[in-house]
Amino acid sequence: MNYQDGVFERTVRIAYYECGQENKIKLSNVLRHTQEIASRHLDVQGYSYQKLEQLGTVFLLSRLAVKLWDIPRAGEELVERTWAKGAKGAYFLRDCTFLDKEGRLKVEVSTMWILVDPQTHSVLKPSSLAFSIDMRPDLSVSIPAKQKIKMATPEYYGHRPVRFSDIDCNHHINNAVYADICCDFAHANLWEKDIRVFAIHFAHEAKFGEDLAVFGEQSENDTQLILAKTGENVCFEAVLML
Repeated sequence: MNYQDGVFERTVRIAYYECGQENKIKLSNVLRHTQEIASRHLDVQGYSYQKLEQLGTVFLLSRLAVKLWDIPRAGEELVERTWAKGAKGAYFLRDCTFLDKEGRLKVEVSTMWILVDPQTHSVLKPSSLAFSIDMRPDLSVSIPAKQKIKMATPEYYGHRPVRFSDIDCNHHINNAVYADICCDFAHANLWEKDIRVFAIHFAHEAKFGEDLAVFGEQSENDTQLILAKTGENVCFEAVLML
């Protein structure tokens, strides 16, 4: 683990239980690694999740985009790096990269976070943050977190109840679980083709006991769109590109 000039770095080994077919890491676990390294970055600056709760502010993921250049496999060692880029409007921007031991780029992740009250989850202004974060606006990945996701003719794919095991410390579905939901409902052929790009926009929280109505649209160029609602509220919109 290393923290220098605003960049947090750690080395990890991909576990077999994190992987699916062909021992390639599952998309949801890429998101879990992203979440964990962002949390660890704040930890080394003295601001754990518990400390943030005490200050009355926590971060929730709002948008994310992943570019999978070379999907990591079980047993592979990765160097994971992350840095905060700054604030834009109501959003805090953060990027991540996963590299192999030789420094070859494997995965890029771009994220946008909002600051919320830990009790009510009402959105707070970035100026509400009671401490400063080291910023690296000069560093960027090649994929922006904000992607255009719009369905022309959504088709109903089915429903998915929100289960106990989906819920995290913020009392809603953890962001990584949505990647599994997208893969489970996708009509695209994930058995034969790898996901190369994934983007998701979180619009409304889904909580235990609710039911997700899942819709989708598949294009001819191996692009799968997924949308889910809780009641009349859009919960998330996502795109998978193979």
